[in-house]
Amino acid sequence: MVSAILMALVVASAPPVMTRDEIVERGRTGQGYSYWWGGGCWQADGGGNHGSCSGNCPNCTHSGTYGADCSGFVFKSWKINGDALSTCYHGPYTADAYRTSETWWTHVTRANAEPADILASSTHVVLLDHGDPWGTPTILEARGCSYGIQRNTRSLGSEYVASRRDNLGAPTPPAWRATYVDQSFPYASQPAIELLEGEDLDGFFDLRNDGAETWNDNTRLAPTPRDLASPLADDTWLSPTRIVSPGAVAPGAVGHFPVRIRANEPGEHLQTFGVVQEGVSWFSQSGGPPDTQLAILVRVAPRDHAGTLTDVGFPLDANGAVLVELGSVLQGFVEVRNDGHLAWGDGVRLAPTPRDQPSSLAAASWLSPTRVATPDEVTAEGEVARFTFEIAGAALGETTQSFALVHEGVVWFADAGFGPADDFLRLKVRVVEARVDENGDESDGDESDGDRDDQRGDAPPEEEPIRLRPGATTATCASAPASPLVALALLALVRRRARP
Repeated sequence: MVSAILMALVVASAPPVMTRDEIVERGRTGQGYSYWWGGGCWQADGGGNHGSCSGNCPNCTHSGTYGADCSGFVFKSWKINGDALSTCYHGPYTADAYRTSETWWTHVTRANAEPADILASSTHVVLLDHGDPWGTPTILEARGCSYGIQRNTRSLGSEYVASRRDNLGAPTPPAWRATYVDQSFPYASQPAIELLEGEDLDGFFDLRNDGAETWNDNTRLAPTPRDLASPLADDTWLSPTRIVSPGAVAPGAVGHFPVRIRANEPGEHLQTFGVVQEGVSWFSQSGGPPDTQLAILVRVAPRDHAGTLTDVGFPLDANGAVLVELGSVLQGFVEVRNDGHLAWGDGVRLAPTPRDQPSSLAAASWLSPTRVATPDEVTAEGEVARFTFEIAGAALGETTQSFALVHEGVVWFADAGFGPADDFLRLKVRVVEARVDENGDESDGDESDGDRDDQRGDAPPEEEPIRLRPGATTATCASAPASPLVALALLALVRRRARP
């Protein structure tokens, strides 16, 4: 009883009238600031030195200007003494005081707890953002030295007692104000969104119109800092500095802001968003939210390893198979466009797949039974690399061999995410017996054709190579389905010869 009286004397007047939304919004602005044992302050706009905490509290060390512990965070979120957030004052109440006493608050049954109420144990107290207080509610809390002030969704033990702040009310709303409702993107405090360079991701923010004015086409979600082009801007945005309008949204209704982000620049991007009434005011200057409350963290992987099959040069029979005589080799090529940022040299290699398994078609000219060839020349971004290589007829029969690209010691192209796939090229190869001419000598297959031409009395002209390009040359292999068997008549490297 004595302690309760003393605490009441420290804060002698009732807290100002606040709505639930104002309390939750006030607490959300503390996200990202440090844990400070005995502290209670931060900036509503997310600015200033967020501080840092080290060690094990209460014997922990804090550095920096701002931060709060759990009870200081609730004291300032509830605005019990009316001080500005940036005024550093913890207040006289501990977590256990919120649980056991009723000073400027009243205990309520936990099942009836609503947003802006608190849940307190003897050692910790949190602010309810929304959700089932007996389930896994979303809460705002100064969780500890290693965590700082966070917005989390997690369950709480049965020892937590619910309390409601005095003087909840509904003051006259400002003209332009939005309150956070939902988003599809992970919070910036969670692991980063992982995207590949050039990749798009669709999401949304839902905000409730808690202002006095109806939103219209001039109400717009915008990246912040204000009027600076975003590295995540997409062509669907109104401009690089304005994203989308929700259209007409009456006070009390929820506006939907669909957002498509595009991974334009490699690296890590912390992108914040604000709302602006074009030509009138930014919402952060009227009723909120702050320019930094809506935030996402995006990590973009660079497009260093990427390629697209553009051409294949091997003679094929009528069934789409490459014919190789037993004991001989046949030379051809594969051409792949370099769609990545890095030039291809000796480290980039064509390889049979499955990976690192010797191929039955390996010729002595291969780098090894598991590596075929390097580009004929160094190939810069946007240029086409030619891989010239031989396939060997080592054993009779038909086989289908798939191929991939690998940057030796760095990455297989398929694993980099941009393609091509491990089977972007598939060759059907039939090894046949060497043909024997009428004198019993092995033939390369050209003489017999020449004899028949002579018997007809005319010698055929040399055949021009036939080249058909793959059907998906305008799409990257990363987005195309697995390549079919190569059925391309391309650059007959061994022309039929007429008998002189």
